[in-house]
Amino acid sequence: MRGVFTFILLFIVVGCSTHRNETSENISQIVDFKKTYALQDAELVDWDVMGIIDFIVCDSLFIYSKRDRHGCIGILDKQGHKQGDFLSIGNGPNELLFAPWINRASVYKLENCLYMDFLDQMKGINYKMNVTESINRNQVKMEITHDSIPGNSIFIPINEAMSFYCNANSDRTKRTRVVITSGDIAYPTHLQSLNDRTIEYGEDPNILSSIIKYSREKDLFVEISLMMNTIYLYDINGDFFKTLYIGKTLNKEEDIQRLDMGQRRLTFTNLRLYDDFWGVIYIDETLERYDNGKCKPSRILFFSWSGEPLADIALENQITSFDIDTQEGRLFTLDSREELLYRYNIRDILNDIESTKY
Repeated sequence: MRGVFTFILLFIVVGCSTHRNETSENISQIVDFKKTYALQDAELVDWDVMGIIDFIVCDSLFIYSKRDRHGCIGILDKQGHKQGDFLSIGNGPNELLFAPWINRASVYKLENCLYMDFLDQMKGINYKMNVTESINRNQVKMEITHDSIPGNSIFIPINEAMSFYCNANSDRTKRTRVVITSGDIAYPTHLQSLNDRTIEYGEDPNILSSIIKYSREKDLFVEISLMMNTIYLYDINGDFFKTLYIGKTLNKEEDIQRLDMGQRRLTFTNLRLYDDFWGVIYIDETLERYDNGKCKPSRILFFSWSGEPLADIALENQITSFDIDTQEGRLFTLDSREELLYRYNIRDILNDIESTKY
């Protein structure tokens, strides 16, 4: 697999179709959620997480990325006790150029060990870290699974032979999603309408930007737009594709381009996947208000794996990331700008979601 991505990037630039189809016939406008909640009385979590950027709660661990050149990934147990700091910032072997966005990592268990796949976008290298062994040895244990990945890519290993890849073209006017199986490149026909979406040359590429995550258990992708009101659910084979949108009309890229920069909106961020549902932070603020720190409190929206709206949770403040300890029934939220980590007891809410997800 190594070395194939330079070819892919060139192939994408010259080989894409320019016609535009409807995104999907399976389109749902999200108007109401089955349950709505307003959380109060957050507990400030007084753990040593100085410099925290992002985090995940997985198994019995709290894993976070941080601004620390000598250990940009920190691991705590769920009582806040330190389990280790790993990975230095640098250009040497097993060093990263920047701390990774941990929430975009793929975390899974194999043979009683916890693994984490993550991408160093600046180096174009995807790593597979054995978290369990790293903690036991107090030394990072990881390997390179793929390299030569172009910068600012989304790269998701599906299995040993297959990977999903999304990258902008050379002038950043479109993004192309491909599947690579044992070195062979395929353009999924059910994603062609997404690949055909374009913006004008010189426009803000974030109009087309998204966060994409894959559930190995459900064999489904969730893709959330950052500056449009759309969310896409799809599989790898083309058997399922669904579009969700919040608002009166389905956003199109030309609608966003007509707005002044400050009046364009940030919509979704920080996608999280769980066994029976998935969730996303809903910002819904103009860039002007967001940059000036005048945001209203964030909301977290939860959906079933079929795309049904389950719960809308209003928070007390604006946050940059969240995750749920499903075993303990606790919601963690983070405002990374202020380095404030909070915790809520949401066991009753999770029970409600469980009872309504069908």
